[in-house]
Amino acid sequence: MAFTTCLFVLWICTITGAKEFQIGGTIKLPCNVPSTFTEFSWTKFATVLAKYTVSGSSFVSNDGRVDVITPEKAGKLGELTIKDITRHDSGNYTCTALVRNGPLKETSFTVTVVELTSTKSSTSGMTTSVKEIGN
Repeated sequence: MAFTTCLFVLWICTITGAKEFQIGGTIKLPCNVPSTFTEFSWTKFATVLAKYTVSGSSFVSNDGRVDVITPEKAGKLGELTIKDITRHDSGNYTCTALVRNGPLKETSFTVTVVELTSTKSSTSGMTTSVKEIGN
């Protein structure tokens, strides 16, 4: 579920949500980047994972699992992708977009990485999935 809050006095518009992903899978988080953006960036806590400016300068984390969709790439502009996720990828992610003559746009997610384990009962033959929440 996502929530949108716009504070026009401060010119900030924020969308927040929570997502759950499986260990070993891929995180894909959308960002609210309008066509009039001048810059956008993704952070996890206070660490910059990726940053892109209209002038073409960009930065993507040294972590080869991390990628972000820029205007030069096909896909939804600003979308963050992290492959082969682990429990350490759990946390708060924020995309911030600076917009010409408009409000600052923020999209935030609380990401939880879970491990699904299956056990098979030898007497019943039934499979049970147990979800373990990791931090």
